[in-house]
Amino acid sequence: MDENNDNDKTPLEMLHNYHQELRNALADELLQQIDDQSPKFFERLVMDLLLKMGYGGSREDAQVVGKSGDEGSDGIIKEDRLGLDVIHVQVKRWKNSVGNPELQGFIGASATEGCA
Repeated sequence: MDENNDNDKTPLEMLHNYHQELRNALADELLQQIDDQSPKFFERLVMDLLLKMGYGGSREDAQVVGKSGDEGSDGIIKEDRLGLDVIHVQVKRWKNSVGNPELQGFIGASATEGCA
């Protein structure tokens, strides 16, 4: 934080700026900790996040099924109690670019897994 500019700000503005700096530092640290984890951890994290967002109902409705380099589903979420509506999930870390070949591979693998 530039101390020279602090003199021109109200205490509330300074608190807001410090708060934002702390939030940004925490976000950076959290992203680094996630990035340091295994692919399996990341797949499970994404599945948990999707459940918290309202897909499926409980942890039993979501399973991590992926293997590294398989180009298929990394996770499956049963959207209804009967398991008739199923969401297949392909998980990629944000640092990896996902292009047309990866999408086509996932679509092809999904077709062989019975996805419509």
